[in-house]
Amino acid sequence: MAKKQGRARSMSVDLMMKSFMDLHSQGHSIAQIADEFNISPASVYKNLDKIADANGVTRESLLERNSSPHSTSSDRIMKERTNIENLFNELDETIFKLMQEMKSKVEELQ
Repeated sequence: MAKKQGRARSMSVDLMMKSFMDLHSQGHSIAQIADEFNISPASVYKNLDKIADANGVTRESLLERNSSPHSTSSDRIMKERTNIENLFNELDETIFKLMQEMKSKVEELQ
């Protein structure tokens, strides 16, 4: 079981390392990033050198918290709203198709 937890944590750390720069640029703190990937902040700090080297920045710059402008937050909210609306539209289509299929089956049975 310890191996599975270790692999899962390793995968979480790998995903965090790939996503760190995007989240950091959005103003997420180290603690928020750690929480996002269900790892400890210490794991994030341990990997800052690798992240910095991979992205051509300094470790110190990664320790600074970028404050994201409100427009960026607003843009993210609008993007999420659009995603949710799309999901609801897909759900509506699926329900409609299911209802049509059920109606067809009922008609066949009569």
